[in-house]
Amino acid sequence: VTIAAIIVPLKIRARRSELAVISQSGFVSGACYFSLIGASFMLLEIGAIQRLNLFLGCPAYAVGVLLSAMIASTGLGSLLSGRLRVVRMPVLVIFPVATACMALFASFGLNSMVTNLINWPLSSRIFASIVAVLPMGFLMGLFFPTGVELAQRRNAAHLPWFLALNGVFGVLCSVLAVFLSIYFGLTMNFYLAAVGYVAAGGVLLRMSRKAA
Repeated sequence: VTIAAIIVPLKIRARRSELAVISQSGFVSGACYFSLIGASFMLLEIGAIQRLNLFLGCPAYAVGVLLSAMIASTGLGSLLSGRLRVVRMPVLVIFPVATACMALFASFGLNSMVTNLINWPLSSRIFASIVAVLPMGFLMGLFFPTGVELAQRRNAAHLPWFLALNGVFGVLCSVLAVFLSIYFGLTMNFYLAAVGYVAAGGVLLRMSRKAA
C-alpha cells in the first residue's frame, strides 16, 4: 500500500528527465540519508510511546502527550536549524552523535522514570514526560532541513524522491517498531534508532563534502 500510494504516483508523474536523476551522483547518499532519518524517527517515537504508555497508565495519554511534545520540539529544532548553522562543522558531526546518545539515554532514562515516578500524580507524570521528550525531539528536528539544504545544493530534482523515501520508511517502521517490541523488547527500538542516527550522520558528512 505504501508503494502504491507514494512511489507509483511519483513515478507516473515524473518525466523521463526526472527519472534519470536516480543514476546521477548524489542520489544514493541522499536516498540513504532520508530513509535512515525516517526509520530512526519512527523507531524512537514508537519506543517512547510504549514506555510512556505504562508510565501514564493510558494509551491515549501516552500518544497525546508524546506526539504533541515531540511535534512541537521537532518543529522548533527545524525552525532553529538555520540559525544554529548545523550544516557547518563541527556541529554537523556533533548533533547526529548527540541524538544517538539521547536515544540510548532515553532507553534507560524513561525506564527509570517509570520505575521511580510511577506513584506521582497524573499531572506531574505528564509534565515529567514532556520534559523528557523535548530535548530528544529538538535534536531530531535538525535532520530534515539539514538534509534538504544539502540536497538542494547538489540537485533539487532529487528532493521529491527523497521525501517519498522518507515517508515510506516512516510508515513501514511504525509497524516494524511494534514487531520489534513484541519479539525483542522495547529497548531494541532505541538501539536501532541510535545506530540509524549515527549512520545518518556519516551519510550527512559525505553529502556535505560533495555539496561543497
